[in-house]
Parts: sequence; structure tokens; C-alpha cells
Amino acid sequence: MAGDARSGIVRFLKVALPLAALGLVAALFLVSRGDIGRGVSVSAIDFDVTDGLRLSQPRFTGVTRNGQPFVITADWALPDGPDPDRVGLGPVRGEIEMDAARRVTLTAQGGEIRPKLNTMRLEGGVAAETTDGYRLSAARADIDMKAETLAADGPVAVSGPAGDIASGSMRAARRDENFVVWFENRVRVRIDPERAK
Repeated sequence: MAGDARSGIVRFLKVALPLAALGLVAALFLVSRGDIGRGVSVSAIDFDVTDGLRLSQPRFTGVTRNGQPFVITADWALPDGPDPDRVGLGPVRGEIEMDAARRVTLTAQGGEIRPKLNTMRLEGGVAAETTDGYRLSAARADIDMKAETLAADGPVAVSGPAGDIASGSMRAARRDENFVVWFENRVRVRIDPERAK
């Protein structure tokens, strides 16, 4: 029975962690740059089972539908029981290669997956950054994998070469083949006209 629970957790993590990272990346950086795809193909998992059902150093790699490679790692994953309602995550890190010149990294101090609800929360300082100068930070991000939605609560700060956006929250959702992003609660936008050209 414990083996079945571990297998179920691993199957869920194979989908949940990459989708969480890709959801954040898509919501912030890919809105005007194309679609990363609905599915994730996971190529490998490396983990050690220690201390009961605790997974140490889980690593998830794969390729998006558009051929973009990604890797997601966590220090640990800990379910609340054999048939978990919640799976706690230690520090989470992710990286996706958008193209030869652009990479996105994601970090969060921790999180929680709710396998039965198909949701994930990242918290304790969620940050994403691209190699071409875009950054996002939020206190917390909630991802619903089934609905393909993201809610980031703040303060939320987004910066890029042409300016900054600050708000109390940010939402993103898939509408047809695109992601729609909106900012709420005391939204402030600063644009540098010289750099926006």
C-alpha cells in the first residue's frame, strides 16, 4: 500500500511541478510570445525515498509541446499520508529554455500540492526571471492545473526593460489557445519611453 501511495504521489508530481512553473512562466513572459502548449512530456525522475514517504531531491525533466526543455527540482516532498490530501514541498527551483538566447528560472521557498483537487500553492517568496531582463515576484501563487489558472497575491512586482508593474494581485487564465493576464488592487505602471521603443 505504501508503494502505491508513493507511485501516486510521483505521478502527480510529474505533472504538478512542471505545470506550476510553466503556468507562472506563461502568465508573465509568454503572453505576447506564443503558446507553450497544453501538455508536458516528462522524460525522467530521479528521487530517493527516505524517512517514510518523504521524497528527497525529486527532479522532473521534460519538453513542452513546442520542444522547450525544462527541469523542476525540490529539496523534498512530503505527503500527509498514504492517500494524501496534501503534499508539502521544500524549496522549489525550475528552469525552462525558451530558445537559444532565452531562459526562465523560477524559485519558491516552499509549497503544497493538493492532488485530489489538482491544485498547487507556491509560497514564501515566489520569483521568476528571464535571461533577457524580465522579473516577477509575489508572496504566493496558487495554480489550478485542471482549470489552467494562476492567482498570485502580493504584493506582486513585475519588471522588464521597458518599465514596471506593481499590484496587490495578478491573475492569469487560459482562454482558448492564449493566456490572459490581469493585475488588480492598487495597480501602478511605470513605463520608460526611451527603453520602450
